[in-house]
Parts: sequence; structure tokens; C-alpha cells
Amino acid sequence: MMTKRRAHPALGIFGALLLAACAPAQSAQAPSDGTTTDWPGVSRASPRVGQATAGTTPFPAPPAGYRGLGGAFMNGGALVVVAPDMSAPMQKHDLDVGLLHGMAAGHPAAVEVRTADCRGSGEAPGAAIVVPNLADPADEVAAGIACARLRHPGARWLMSQLVTRGDGYLSQVALGDGSGNVIVVYTDVNRFAAKLIDELGG
Repeated sequence: MMTKRRAHPALGIFGALLLAACAPAQSAQAPSDGTTTDWPGVSRASPRVGQATAGTTPFPAPPAGYRGLGGAFMNGGALVVVAPDMSAPMQKHDLDVGLLHGMAAGHPAAVEVRTADCRGSGEAPGAAIVVPNLADPADEVAAGIACARLRHPGARWLMSQLVTRGDGYLSQVALGDGSGNVIVVYTDVNRFAAKLIDELGG
């Protein structure tokens, strides 16, 4: 059975993250490197700056048929939340879900899971990890990362990218195994997305 310890302050209230995720992006005032700092300790980057405009992103390539919707990684102790590419076609709430997913991935709540709580291997999108007994759907991103780490003992979180093919959302979790290898694990975050979309009015 899963237990939840004291949540990270950034994830104490789902609605607070909702407001942060829906904050309008800065444009003319943005720093020259394309990042903004809307929230303390958090940098938000456009996927079309820096390495992205050179044809790469910090994230692993999405699986075939999927597209990336931004995500999060740590850089020098600061969380960088990468916004979805606004120039690409998106569904109504892709931007909201993408930004909130990045915040949740980078500031995980203290959700404890056991191996028995984690369904699916996470090795491919069709085998994405599902954590069925969550009390709060807002914890789904953090619980998925916890399950990914249980599947790969000793690995540390590097980054997460939200991916979709139009029929739901997966979190593409990248773990480092300590030997320079990157392990990609997929987790299902559809309850997390559904709660946010419901709070936005569907």
C-alpha cells in the first residue's frame, strides 16, 4: 500500500500548480538565452532556443508516432521547465498539461510506492507503468518516477518529457544508471492530465 509523506511545497496544492502552468509566457522581456523565470527556483525555456534550434533537444527522441510536449530537467541545481513548441499543432490543453507535468516532474511530491504498486514494465509506450491505487491523481507524475526508479535500483532521475500521439499522455522518464547510460522508462499520466483538464473546465 502506498503512503504519502509531507509533500514538496511546490506541489502542496494542485490548484497552485495549475495557476503556474497557465501563466502566460513572457516574450519581449525574456532573457537573450530564451529562458524565463516565472517561479522561484524554476527556469522556463522555449524548445526553439539554443540546442533546440540546432535540431536537438535535451530530451530523448519521442517514440515513433509520438510528439514531445516539453518537460523538465535540472541544470546547476535549478529546475528548467521546457514549454511545448507553440508553433506545432496542439490539442486544446496540451500546453497546460505540458507545463504542469514539467513542474510536477521536477518537484516530485514525497510519494512512497512499492514494487507491487507499479503495473507495467515501462520499457515501451504500450507497457507504460501505471500506479493504480493513488489517492490523488496529482501525484501520478511523481509516483511514476518513483516506480521507474524501483524498476532500476540505484538510478537517478535526469529528466522527464511529456509525449502524446493524440489519444492520451505518457511521461518519458530518463534515468541515469551511474555509468553514463541513460535508461528511458514510460509512465502513464492520464489521470493527472484528466484532473487538470477537468479543473480547467474540460
